[in-house]
Amino acid sequence: MVQNKEKKRLTLTGNKMPEEIYKKLEELGSTRRLTPYIVSLVEKEQQTNQLIESLSSVAVRMEGIEHKVDYIYETISSGNISTYKGHSSEEEPEEIVQGDIDVSDKIIGGIEEEIEDIDF
Repeated sequence: MVQNKEKKRLTLTGNKMPEEIYKKLEELGSTRRLTPYIVSLVEKEQQTNQLIESLSSVAVRMEGIEHKVDYIYETISSGNISTYKGHSSEEEPEEIVQGDIDVSDKIIGGIEEEIEDIDF
């Protein structure tokens, strides 16, 4: 941002702009609202440019998603579907046989709280 040490005056050439734009700028200038108006236009232009840049990355991502969807569609259409085996890890999960109740030695989480004896 420009520091407040010394700001110079800017001028616009009115004969190089359409009449309706000149009238709008003249009206804003006479009410001392031209500077805030121009600042807001420049800020909006910067925001628009940032939005356009982000839309470009969204378009690239959409192409990737489109390719994945096409691949899934082709796989389903051809009938070459294999069963999803889930997230593979180095450890095999414990197998619990149906009908048996076993308590695992591998405790992943827990709740630690104090239980007070309350006499009703």
